[in-house]
Amino acid sequence: MLSVFFGRDYRVRVAGTHQGANGVESVYLRALPGGLRPAPDEIGSLGNTRQGGLVSLLGTADPELVCRPGDICLVKRLSGWTRLPARADLSHVAVSESRGFALAGKHVYRAERAWVPVGPAGTWDEPGALAAIGERLFVLEPRQERIHMLVSESWEVRPSPVGAPRALWGAAPDALWVVGERGIAFYDGTRFRIVAQT
Repeated sequence: MLSVFFGRDYRVRVAGTHQGANGVESVYLRALPGGLRPAPDEIGSLGNTRQGGLVSLLGTADPELVCRPGDICLVKRLSGWTRLPARADLSHVAVSESRGFALAGKHVYRAERAWVPVGPAGTWDEPGALAAIGERLFVLEPRQERIHMLVSESWEVRPSPVGAPRALWGAAPDALWVVGERGIAFYDGTRFRIVAQT
């Protein structure tokens, strides 16, 4: 699985995981004159491609997160980098309001000097994405067609109005968009309203 980002220099980065000849390997490429090129020096000790895949969120926001599950996470801030251990079951990361988050197993963690649990254990089985919007966290569960929202220190579970939810974004917790296999819906902080169907 690969993701495409714009870095802080507004050049494209491609980061993620692929199945190489020797097993799971990482991919980290930067757009340079002449095309996409490997840029392992940008991610320090995670630049070794043969030691497993990457889970990352890069961009213009502070911080950027690059993790190798079972190894380390680099929390890349403009003020400097922090290294945190990465649980083997870490599957998704998110950034909101200068804070980094990671989803590992049934828990979401916030990056501080160590990973700090946020809220209780979740009820998802196969999370497909983690989103952080303002103070609110969301876990999308495509197979069960559910959206998990952290509200007042507990997880609320709602059926997805668009089938298997794939992505969620917005400017505030009461102005969100979710896209899924059956369309697009808008969330006003209280309920979802279908705005397009496929």
